[in-house]
Amino acid sequence: MNNKIIFALIVLLTTCSAYAKGNLASVYAKLETGDTLVWNVPIKNKNFHVCWSSRFDQDYDAKSNELSIYLTKGATPEQFKLNLSTDFCEVIKTDKITVLPGVTTQESLALLKTLIPENKNQSDEEESSRLIHAIALHKGPAAFDALVTFFKKSATNEQKKHINLMAATLWDKRGYDFVIKQAAKTTDSDAMKNLIFVVSQSPIAEARTWLKKQMVKAASKENQKEAVFWYAQTADHQNADNTVEELVRLLEKETSQSMQEHIIFSLSQVEDGKGLESLVKLIRTSNEPNIQQKALFWLAHSDEDKAMPILEELLGTGH
Repeated sequence: MNNKIIFALIVLLTTCSAYAKGNLASVYAKLETGDTLVWNVPIKNKNFHVCWSSRFDQDYDAKSNELSIYLTKGATPEQFKLNLSTDFCEVIKTDKITVLPGVTTQESLALLKTLIPENKNQSDEEESSRLIHAIALHKGPAAFDALVTFFKKSATNEQKKHINLMAATLWDKRGYDFVIKQAAKTTDSDAMKNLIFVVSQSPIAEARTWLKKQMVKAASKENQKEAVFWYAQTADHQNADNTVEELVRLLEKETSQSMQEHIIFSLSQVEDGKGLESLVKLIRTSNEPNIQQKALFWLAHSDEDKAMPILEELLGTGH
């Protein structure tokens, strides 16, 4: 027999209590305090890797499109411990593990939803955040519905931020719309700042359009600055030229020196070399010394290889 197969069998026998049969909830209910139940479910995004299972030595054959969930039973329902892993995790040995194969997404979500605290005072921030993560990574619309239930039922402000980020990152148009509705209602500047960041993480094309509007329409200058920064940060090689044009156009209209400086800094963050080119153009063509100085400052602080020879040329020619 192959040595790797022998080793795998030894590891499996020494770390698992058993392979169980039955309904997920009933198997979990029969566990003793401190015992761990493990199961796999289809994952929402196979490119989304997570490795929290550092206490364990097996991923129990999780495939690239699966999520392994490790749920350790506490003395009370609120005292559970949750770990997650995908197929690439390296983990170490522990005892008292029960593995349940063939768990459906519906079963998994049904059990995890019972762990959602009834009110904010019962909520353990760390474990609740892991619970949000676990729910969000399940494949299928029922997972998003469970997130919304958590959000409305008992989530703290920090947990709501985490739910928003998971929704925007993983749940495409549905998650994006969920976050945008909150942004439309909020009057709190700090909350809006976080929502601008969350929207910037969405893969939906509409997200950048929304960010562009917030650069001028956000209620506070600080929120406008946040939108400018993330609009620049999320540019790619396909829209870098357009991003620079929009930011330069905004710079030309802006009268606030603080905002001008922030736009120049944000230009320096545009990748694909376009940000650097825009700084050079500002240094050479702007009639405002402050803009030229700030552009030169951020050009000097660029980590792009092309920055140094351009600086030498500018300093050698006096612009």
